[in-house]
Amino acid sequence: LVLRGRLSRARAVPRMEWPVLEVLWQTRLFPMNPVECVIVDSIRNPTQVLLSRRSPDDKYWPNAWHHPGGYFGGNMKMGEVIQGILLKEVGAGFKSYLLVTAANFWNLERDHELSLIIVCELNPEEPIQVEKGLRWFRFDQDFEGEMPPHHCLIHQTVRRFFDFRGLLYPELRERFDILHSVVESDTRS
Repeated sequence: LVLRGRLSRARAVPRMEWPVLEVLWQTRLFPMNPVECVIVDSIRNPTQVLLSRRSPDDKYWPNAWHHPGGYFGGNMKMGEVIQGILLKEVGAGFKSYLLVTAANFWNLERDHELSLIIVCELNPEEPIQVEKGLRWFRFDQDFEGEMPPHHCLIHQTVRRFFDFRGLLYPELRERFDILHSVVESDTRS
């Protein structure tokens, strides 16, 4: 009863600007929830992947290619999070997306202890902002040495996801996609 009373008074942390989030992130006061967006040309049959180049002064992986990403905060829907990441990092929204898996990068220097890996197809009516250092690569390409190690693992995981999905009969693929869709529900009553 005591816990229930405390939980009923708890409020979600408001959306904060980066300087505040950075302090919380560095001190590990509460876990951050990274969302890694693997952007492909087609969720049905990917042949290309869109990557972004980190800046030369990036503290962790200067000039490395990576999958765009961001953070999942409180009181947010997954679709809103993905849309926000894509608009900020790519300049275009999504047409569709699937949840691939969660990855536990427990020993990284950065805060990616538990990352959600999402595969996205961009809205074809919205052009990407190439000035942001974006470039399309072959989806089957190996990026060892060109990406941070955890992004290589993310890319390999998504490739295995599509390899398995390709083995399924069309009617099973549809069910598989439903299993990997994100459920968004307002649980307040």
